[in-house]
Amino acid sequence: MRAEHRREGPYFALNAESHPITTHEGAVVPPVSRDGPIKIRPIERHGALVKFGFSFDMALKKKSIRALHKIAFEMLCLQAGSFEVIDRRYDPLREYILKGRGTRAVIMGAPSDPDNLGPEITLERVPVIAEWVATLKLGCTFFVDLSPENAFPNLVKEAVLSGKYALLRDSGGGRVADPKTL
Repeated sequence: MRAEHRREGPYFALNAESHPITTHEGAVVPPVSRDGPIKIRPIERHGALVKFGFSFDMALKKKSIRALHKIAFEMLCLQAGSFEVIDRRYDPLREYILKGRGTRAVIMGAPSDPDNLGPEITLERVPVIAEWVATLKLGCTFFVDLSPENAFPNLVKEAVLSGKYALLRDSGGGRVADPKTL
């Protein structure tokens, strides 16, 4: 696939062939490997309108999930104050952020407003678990649970199953999300 922004708007060249193609401008677009990470959905024609889609596996390594937790924890310190975050009950979260000990999950959703992709960080106390959850808009939206036991992802199982969100676990850097849920 080749994509660029032109004066007329977005331009896509998607190659579903088994061999390289050359665009009218002379750019060579390699074929999508049948076994590769990008999967092309069937192309549909509706008069002059052509509809196409693709999906890909997304992986966030543990280091990335730790970084999201660090950003959220810093926001908690800023908003709730150092007396809140110095509490020993946050020791497991600090161990995870600083040393990578343990596992945590974040919830990732597609942006609800494509005109507002962030960056934006908000923090709220979720009454059901009586803990802090940060929302980080960084293109995609990440929900980061700051509870010591990482309880929030278990509460949103229905949202994940609805197909609007993906649960990302720091499984050591492998495939952690099915793009069909995004």
